[in-house]
Amino acid sequence: MNRSTAEHGVTPEPQRPRCQEYQDIKHERAQALEAGDRQTAARVTETMSAHLWKVHV
Repeated sequence: MNRSTAEHGVTPEPQRPRCQEYQDIKHERAQALEAGDRQTAARVTETMSAHLWKVHV
Protein backbone atom coordinates (compact mmCIF):
# COMPACT_ATOMS: atom_id res chain seq x y z
CA MET A 1 0.00 0.00 0.00
CA ASN A 2 1.34 3.43 -0.86
CA ARG A 3 1.26 6.61 1.22
CA SER A 4 -1.68 8.09 -0.70
CA THR A 5 -4.13 5.44 0.50
CA ALA A 6 -5.62 4.93 3.94
CA GLU A 7 -5.16 1.66 5.82
CA HIS A 8 -8.29 0.21 4.25
CA GLY A 9 -7.09 0.93 0.71
CA VAL A 10 -9.26 3.98 0.01
CA THR A 11 -7.72 7.29 -0.92
CA PRO A 12 -8.54 9.82 1.85
CA GLU A 13 -10.31 13.06 1.03
CA PRO A 14 -8.00 16.05 0.66
CA GLN A 15 -7.79 18.28 3.71
CA ARG A 16 -9.98 21.36 3.60
CA PRO A 17 -8.26 24.71 3.95
CA ARG A 18 -8.40 26.04 7.50
CA CYS A 19 -11.02 28.66 8.26
CA GLN A 20 -9.20 31.96 8.81
CA GLU A 21 -11.99 33.40 10.95
CA TYR A 22 -11.84 30.38 13.28
CA GLN A 23 -8.05 30.61 13.44
CA ASP A 24 -8.31 34.30 14.39
CA ILE A 25 -10.81 33.51 17.17
CA LYS A 26 -8.62 30.66 18.41
CA HIS A 27 -5.57 32.96 18.45
CA GLU A 28 -7.45 35.62 20.42
CA ARG A 29 -8.47 33.00 22.99
CA ALA A 30 -4.90 31.73 23.29
CA GLN A 31 -3.63 35.27 23.87
CA ALA A 32 -6.25 35.86 26.57
CA LEU A 33 -5.32 32.61 28.33
CA GLU A 34 -1.62 33.45 28.13
CA ALA A 35 -2.32 36.86 29.67
CA GLY A 36 -4.42 35.27 32.42
CA ASP A 37 -7.55 37.06 31.23
CA ARG A 38 -10.13 34.38 31.96
CA GLN A 39 -13.09 36.67 31.32
CA THR A 40 -12.01 37.41 27.75
CA ALA A 41 -11.07 33.77 27.21
CA ALA A 42 -14.57 32.70 28.29
CA ARG A 43 -16.21 35.28 26.01
CA VAL A 44 -14.08 34.23 23.06
CA THR A 45 -14.84 30.56 23.76
CA GLU A 46 -18.53 31.38 23.36
CA THR A 47 -17.75 33.23 20.13
CA MET A 48 -15.78 30.21 18.93
CA SER A 49 -18.66 27.86 19.68
CA ALA A 50 -21.20 30.09 17.93
CA HIS A 51 -18.92 30.35 14.91
CA LEU A 52 -18.50 26.58 14.68
CA TRP A 53 -22.26 26.00 14.77
CA LYS A 54 -23.11 28.84 12.41
CA VAL A 55 -20.45 28.26 9.77
CA HIS A 56 -19.26 24.66 10.01
CA VAL A 57 -22.34 22.57 10.79
